[in-house]
Amino acid sequence: AKECEENQFQCGNKRCIPSVWRCDEDNDCVDNSDEDDCPKKTCSDSDFTCNNGHCIPERWKCDGEEECPDGSDEAEATCTKQVCPAEKLSCGPSSHKCIPSSWRCDGEKDCEMGTDEVDCTTVCSPGEFQCSNRTCIATVFVCDGDDDCGDGSDERGCPAQVCGPQEFRCNSSTCIPERWLCDGQADCEDRSDEGPERCGRQAGTAAPATCSASEYPCGSGECIHLTWRCDGDADCKDKSDEASCAVVSCRAEEFQCADGTCVQGAKRCDQEPDCPDGSDEVGCLQGTSCRSGVMGTSSDLALDGQMPHGGGQGGGASGLGAGPGGRLRGLSGGLLALVLGVLQMPMKPTL
Repeated sequence: AKECEENQFQCGNKRCIPSVWRCDEDNDCVDNSDEDDCPKKTCSDSDFTCNNGHCIPERWKCDGEEECPDGSDEAEATCTKQVCPAEKLSCGPSSHKCIPSSWRCDGEKDCEMGTDEVDCTTVCSPGEFQCSNRTCIATVFVCDGDDDCGDGSDERGCPAQVCGPQEFRCNSSTCIPERWLCDGQADCEDRSDEGPERCGRQAGTAAPATCSASEYPCGSGECIHLTWRCDGDADCKDKSDEASCAVVSCRAEEFQCADGTCVQGAKRCDQEPDCPDGSDEVGCLQGTSCRSGVMGTSSDLALDGQMPHGGGQGGGASGLGAGPGGRLRGLSGGLLALVLGVLQMPMKPTL
């Protein structure tokens, strides 16, 4: 026969378990021999003693759920003459279950036959709506499209929603802007704004857009500014304005326009739009600068601190660099005013 180690207990079926599992109220041996002949525990007055000696709170006895490992707290012999305490409610003469009194008329059936929800009357305040489950909600939540009661009773029998003159009413009674009708994208939950019977085409297919020469036709049917095409922001509802955009990388001596094209860096802020979108002239100061002792034009100054490569070195917004022809670039607003003031001061004659 198999011998168990010193710190083990041998079950009746010859199985070995740790000795600490002996009399722990768990059937570890499978044949329950580890729980045989165990000394009975003494439970306190506020506890119920299970048949196997386990202690549970007295209030758990006959509550419809077995807390004792052997189920003795819910046994018929235990609960036949069950008398519910004052703070609990009996589920009826045919039931042995006691439930908290606060569960009475709470909209949930806790007793087996639902006797805790019989003959309940709920009185809501004047500004409230009584749901079918007897809960109360604010009247503003009635017919708002949301199930606030939990049983849907606040949304039953609601009149059809009236949409505005520039809105379309979906079959589900929700309203959407009329311009979203037949645009190739379903905005109604029931997709009724894109139905073939209404749009005269296959559902999900974008309506052809008639855009001007300065506009880009989106795949979803609307028109956007042509300069918004491939600008890094999705302006079309279907994001088609950012699809198939070429990734452009300009050379070191070039300036990259907002639309991705490249122009010579020297053409930045020269008062002539060289980028197709004119972005090389955006942010340029309309002022004066000195060039070889002669007052120049605004093309010599850039506010955004971007210098064309190949000129001097600038330090960002406050850096001062000399571009082609000795031009000053990259000055911040305050520093620029200071430099211009110094350059325009009368020079003291040399002796």
